[in-house]
Amino acid sequence: MEQQTGKYPGPELEIPPDLVYLWSWFTELSSTRGGGWGPSPITYTEMKAWVELTGNCPDIWEVSILKVMDNKYLETVNKLEQKKVKK
Repeated sequence: MEQQTGKYPGPELEIPPDLVYLWSWFTELSSTRGGGWGPSPITYTEMKAWVELTGNCPDIWEVSILKVMDNKYLETVNKLEQKKVKK
């Protein structure tokens, strides 16, 4: 929706300055996800390729946070799709 309208349909995000890089990493990784009927989870294989290509070297706790972010993203997309189907 944001790409089509220029407006972000969700809540405003306040990201602590020290964690902005994680959001940046997530958006980079998110753009690589596959999909068919909807977005697929970001896989560890995609993360490994991203690490090799970008030179970023996340710690295990950062990988865990990226996976949590991905799960929340997928949950949110699923809820939005369910709302569209009900209308």
